[in-house]
Amino acid sequence: MAIQPAVRTQNLKALGDATTPFTWGGYFTNFSVVLPAGAGAVPAENTRAFFLDRCGFAPEDVLIRASRAHSSLFPAIEVFAEKVRVEWDSRPPKYYTHTVGLPGVHGVNFNVALRHPLTGQYDDVGNYIDFTCDGAGSVTEPFTEIGFGDTTVLRARLGLDHVLDAFAFPRPLTAGYWSNRHAQDAFLVSAVLWSEGLRPCNKNARTKLLRKYLEACRSVVYKTDIGRAETAEWLHGLYTAEGFTGADFSSIWSEYMESNLWT
Repeated sequence: MAIQPAVRTQNLKALGDATTPFTWGGYFTNFSVVLPAGAGAVPAENTRAFFLDRCGFAPEDVLIRASRAHSSLFPAIEVFAEKVRVEWDSRPPKYYTHTVGLPGVHGVNFNVALRHPLTGQYDDVGNYIDFTCDGAGSVTEPFTEIGFGDTTVLRARLGLDHVLDAFAFPRPLTAGYWSNRHAQDAFLVSAVLWSEGLRPCNKNARTKLLRKYLEACRSVVYKTDIGRAETAEWLHGLYTAEGFTGADFSSIWSEYMESNLWT
């Protein structure tokens, strides 16, 4: 099983305008298990037990979104169907396919969705994927991957307003609802990437990504007139609550934010 911090960049196009709504946050922890193909019913049974027994979701709060076009997934789907509802072909065909950026590797999937206790809406939190290989790349054997993110599960389990509420932000940084969400997402991802030792430059894709998130921070600061001292106090509180080191806070503040965000 792999437990990995992950950054989802879908928000970047609008992040920083302080107004555009977004559903998912940019940073989360991804939990995944990779198994040889044909592992039988046990992986599906364990996954079902995780949501129903370990997390405590009622069967009616769990939904499987699947396609009848992918028969390799039927044995796993049947395990879930013993206790939870399966929704067939309610999404476009592409929704039930998966890629991982490896040559010759193609996947088909069904998704696990959880019902939010306040909205009643089912939101996807993870997927169960069967991968096949055509021999064109370094991966030659089929495999199965089961993965989900922590913040989406917590949002459903705790009835959170937004996935960003899974993090220990000290308080709202701005008065507006979406300007505050933009600030939270931009500053959080920037802090995470900075704490990994990255610095904003054109060296590679990761350093360019940090630069884009820091630019989003600057945009929020400009559009909402956040004060320098107020931001320093808020960011230091986030570092302390989320377990980042003091050295990381000092460097991101002195090396970049204090001198760049208000100029």
